Amino acid sequence: MKIVSFIPVKLNNQRLPGKNMVLLKGCPTCNYIFNTISKVDINNEKYLHSSDEAIKPHTAPYEDKGCVFET
Repeated sequence: MKIVSFIPVKLNNQRLPGKNMVLLKGCPTCNYIFNTISKVDINNEKYLHSSDEAIKPHTAPYEDKGCVFET
């Protein structure tokens, strides 16, 4: 069985603009989910998706852990 995870990351939120980039204990909130999904070994493929390239610097450290960034 093939297991694929797809993590959408919005940066243009209406109620709290940029909420995935807000710092929480010194890290952008999106990094918490990226860190969690990078540790899950059961997934065959892990995709991080955002329509905004501004998230790219935050996804880069997780690409060597099996996460693939797509726009």
